Amino acid sequence: MNADKKAVAAYFNTLAENWDRDNAPGAGEAGRILELADIRAGGQILDVACGTGAMFPYYLERGVKSVTGVDISGGMIAQAEKKFEKPNVHLIQADIQACRFDEPFDRCIVFNALAHFQDYAQLMRRLAGFVKPGGRLLVAYGLSREQVNAREKDACLPEPEELAALMKPWFVVDVKQDAPYAVSGVRNDVPAPMVPPTDKR
Repeated sequence: MNADKKAVAAYFNTLAENWDRDNAPGAGEAGRILELADIRAGGQILDVACGTGAMFPYYLERGVKSVTGVDISGGMIAQAEKKFEKPNVHLIQADIQACRFDEPFDRCIVFNALAHFQDYAQLMRRLAGFVKPGGRLLVAYGLSREQVNAREKDACLPEPEELAALMKPWFVVDVKQDAPYAVSGVRNDVPAPMVPPTDKR
């Protein structure tokens, strides 16, 4: 793990204990994410930078088959482990760009997290390989792009059209909005490139 990633993990470790109190999405915001991601019963969900699993109860209420949460922060994953002891909830402390999975997912969600990645093109290529044809990728925030860039240190979220262009080789993008920020698309059947695990973020 490089120094930047260690810094990100350390920063979120300090926030983990009180994360749900200060940052958990309300039912209205969570409902918007569920609709944008088209979460359905029986689906297999990958939550990237899942934090404490604040969205997990909403996925499970929809009757999903499984939820896999990945986060670089051990503190965040530890908090999630305290809340979820279910056989269909899988928690992984790791850099998503160093992960491999046996099977692709029906839905991949990156919620309130994109600004903490540096190479958006590389991330989209990597995530494309985790989503099955006909599945959906959603990148979203509860705020507008301008609000995120003002709030997050060194954040530079791409404009929705720019992120959509990075997703376009592997997704039919049908959601592009700036306030609240959301870009989403359905996975086509173009094979995703074999992107080796990387330590660059």
